Amino acid sequence: MKRILTAAGILFIAIAASAVCVQSQKRRNETDAERFYRQGGKETKAEVFIDHGALTSSGIAQKRDLRIYDDGGHINCRLGMVRYSGETANDFSPERCLLPKLRDFVWEHWQSKKRAYIRISFDSVDAVSTSHLFIEPDSDGQWHVVWRIARHNNRITDIPNVRSIRRRPAIREDVECRCNPGTMLLSFIDWEGDEIQSL
Repeated sequence: MKRILTAAGILFIAIAASAVCVQSQKRRNETDAERFYRQGGKETKAEVFIDHGALTSSGIAQKRDLRIYDDGGHINCRLGMVRYSGETANDFSPERCLLPKLRDFVWEHWQSKKRAYIRISFDSVDAVSTSHLFIEPDSDGQWHVVWRIARHNNRITDIPNVRSIRRRPAIREDVECRCNPGTMLLSFIDWEGDEIQSL
């Protein structure tokens, strides 16, 4: 039996196709901030404090039982541009910025689907932050990375959900990696397939 498209059916298909084109155009023209919030990113106020060189808050783990997570420790990549009471020049030595160790730890746990928790701190002339990464299954059993950033201005930034991690060589634009072009970086991918962070 042949199906015949009615005028209403053709109109529905045209409207649906038009909506997809409009949505695609909106996404191409959206700002980084618009994309961040559309994908579920958020920023909240919190009482942030320093704990052994890392910025954190009492609720940073969001009631996770960290005893069941492998602890990758704290990687301190701060340069000491901002210093807290009790910190010395030794706290900011290049030997503390073990990015290859961090990449190996994250990659190994992602590949083997093992829960993990690791912290990494950065600073600039007027800001300090510590990223808290939780590698874990979500409520549906799908593995993802929850990335929370404790900031010096008493805010917590929740990065949109990371659904995949890939390896890629560093390029000249990867200035924050403090590495040579060709160094293998980790690329953190959102649910749309785009890189939202790299380390």
